[in-house]
Amino acid sequence: MQAFLSPGIGLLGRFGFARKFQLLFLLFILPLTGSLWMIGQDYRDKLNLISGERAGVRQLLALDALDNLLAAQRDRAARWRATETNRQPTPATIAAMAASIRFSQPSPKPPRTSATHCKPKVPRAKPWPVIKPCKPPSMAWTRKA
Repeated sequence: MQAFLSPGIGLLGRFGFARKFQLLFLLFILPLTGSLWMIGQDYRDKLNLISGERAGVRQLLALDALDNLLAAQRDRAARWRATETNRQPTPATIAAMAASIRFSQPSPKPPRTSATHCKPKVPRAKPWPVIKPCKPPSMAWTRKA
């Protein structure tokens, strides 16, 4: 062990008291500085990741607001369509439906509604009846205050 430590003992024996403490200070401060720099880099990477995630959340919030606006527009359009009294197709629509029926193969049976309480009020002479959305008996359409 003495042979292993003898070069360091000889080097420190040549230095004065103040120089020995300066050398010890450098030997301790250099690893601390390196580890502090590595910890700082790690925190900087984490902060960059968090700022990227926050930017993504801001974009998602903007898209969520847009989705809410689109859902409200669909609801308004559905309500307007449900209250429409003139449901007779235009002559152009009748001609287009006749042309599409002529070129397509009709199925043997028209589609049925899944609920028994939703039956068309007026029988139609069209090959495909229009299936209207209906409310189940347990749900109320009006909002209670």
